[in-house]
Amino acid sequence: MRYKLKNFLKYILWLDFFKASGLAFKYFFKKKATINYPYEKGRISPRFRGEHALRRYANGEERCIACKLCEAICPAQAIVIDAEVREDGSRKTTRYDIDMTKCIYCGFCQEACPVDAIVEGPNFEFATETREELFFTKEKLESFDDLKGMKIRAPSIEGVIAGLEQVGAKPTVIPFNELYGALQQGVVDGMATLGNLMISQKFYEVTKYCYQNDWGIGLDKQMMNVGAWNSLSKEQQSILVDTFNELEPQDFFRATEDAEKTNFAKWRELNGADTTPMLDASAAQRTLEPAIKKLADDIFGAGTYDKIQSI
Repeated sequence: MRYKLKNFLKYILWLDFFKASGLAFKYFFKKKATINYPYEKGRISPRFRGEHALRRYANGEERCIACKLCEAICPAQAIVIDAEVREDGSRKTTRYDIDMTKCIYCGFCQEACPVDAIVEGPNFEFATETREELFFTKEKLESFDDLKGMKIRAPSIEGVIAGLEQVGAKPTVIPFNELYGALQQGVVDGMATLGNLMISQKFYEVTKYCYQNDWGIGLDKQMMNVGAWNSLSKEQQSILVDTFNELEPQDFFRATEDAEKTNFAKWRELNGADTTPMLDASAAQRTLEPAIKKLADDIFGAGTYDKIQSI
């Protein structure tokens, strides 16, 4: 009888409600236990074992000596290595494949490596939509199709990230001042930038190839509100158009084009004659078109991309 009366009073007086409300108000003004992921990230243990990376020496040379100890010790048989002999008699890997769908992140591979070439880094954000993207290899880039599955450094810019995702790469947002170390340690496979930065920032020390493409050089665009433009006289409009037409092709474009030729020549001088291959970008342009169209229409209004293409 007393138990039934106690339950009746608890329900009729909303004791559970007030108890829960009190608990909520108790923690309302305290420091939040949750974080705003992915914009905020929790602390990672120094011993955390995440995505694999093949490290290089400071001069860009691969650390791996193809001893195959990591392949032998892997309990999941996730690593496959092929090797060949260099001209100086040392060994190098021609194939280093890791099947991340098999990996159990035991860390045996990095413990067995005598030169600290293979590491399990702090990156845990490498979810994919297909199994094929989790087969990591070390092949030379021959076309833009080879970007699929590669970790490419991207600035925190929506258009760059969307473009890399569209060609199948894994955009990895890294501050520019941390990029040299990320390339050196294999955290990322590459980056997209102008040739002058590749030389001035000494990226030739930590990566061998600097790829050219035939997209041309994007010029700065001058934009003006329609109302402001219409308020100008025909003479004023003509002066503006002639000025910008004169400045861009002769100064900006030509100077940038000449600088790119100089920078690629310098890269070949430092890393070898075959280290600045030209990639055919036509297939990538077709692949990127949906992403470019979506961004243009989202930012400037529906139909913007088609209107630009019709000019």
